[in-house]
Amino acid sequence: MADATLGMILAETKNIARSHAALKNGRWMKDFPNNGNIHDLQTRTVGIIGFGNIGQRVAQRLKGFEPRIIVHDPYIPDEQIEKLGYQPVSKEQLCREADVITIHLRQSEKTEGFIGKEEIAMMKPTATLINTARARLVDEEALAQALADEKLQGASLDVFYEEPLPSDHPFMKLENVTITSHIAGTSADTIHNSVVIIMEDLKTKLGTGHF
Repeated sequence: MADATLGMILAETKNIARSHAALKNGRWMKDFPNNGNIHDLQTRTVGIIGFGNIGQRVAQRLKGFEPRIIVHDPYIPDEQIEKLGYQPVSKEQLCREADVITIHLRQSEKTEGFIGKEEIAMMKPTATLINTARARLVDEEALAQALADEKLQGASLDVFYEEPLPSDHPFMKLENVTITSHIAGTSADTIHNSVVIIMEDLKTKLGTGHF
């Protein structure tokens, strides 16, 4: 999941998937929706919402690209995020400051619509939103409208309210979104990695005495 998230960030911000699709259709494409705002991650701020196992692994993978990383998790104390070496911020600050926002919360009654119309309105018009977690963490209609109105530069999405994605869905017609068919979690290493994560979690809990 963390690997796929990094791939989705690069695919959208660097137009990798967009250029691939154009070439397959016989077009040598050089004019993209984000022309004039194609940057290296080293100069960007990446905001991670949700800092559990996946969010932390996304941060680890991003380190090699040297962006500024800010984190918001409503269920993890700021002190714990700081101990891990990252900057905790409010949801509002993250939405306002991040150039790339990636969400990794669990879906629940409290987190459904965690990124809605209000949060999207706070984001930079040059920002990119990534969702490889759960579709209903983000208000899909508000996101599609913001992309259509160019109030948000781009998005990269692997999950949707309705799957398979209907052919008449707004995302299918937008040029500033990279979409994949819910494949971010697909890996032959999933079972092995799950055991490793469980063991790491047990070691942490045994070390702190919290169960």
